[in-house]
Amino acid sequence: MSRAISLFALMRFLLKRRFFGDASSGDDAEAHHPLEIEVPLVELMWLARDQSWKGESVGTFLMVSAIEIVAQVSYLVGFIGLYLNATSASAPFYEKFGLKPFPEHPHFDRHYILPTSALRALANATLDLTS
Repeated sequence: MSRAISLFALMRFLLKRRFFGDASSGDDAEAHHPLEIEVPLVELMWLARDQSWKGESVGTFLMVSAIEIVAQVSYLVGFIGLYLNATSASAPFYEKFGLKPFPEHPHFDRHYILPTSALRALANATLDLTS
């Protein structure tokens, strides 16, 4: 039997301020702006398809579906983006969808992120193509 699956989870992590840019200046900036803050992220925990479906665009279908679902949720729940842990073999697949390396993740090891604004734009573009 062939199977395809994708799972999501809402998580929060401590992120360094530099992820958001450092617009502060002056010696007392650290007193007013903490170095780390907790932010919510949606984690794509697992996206997989059976080997027999290789080359059938099933992975792309699953990823587009995941992006569309998470984009819809983004209007109801606040989070900064979709992130995932990619293997070196799968990283180019996720990069095609605009995910970028996410070194600010507290346990960085091939983590990638797609900010909410990019997520929504991509979901809108895929919905326009199917209409």
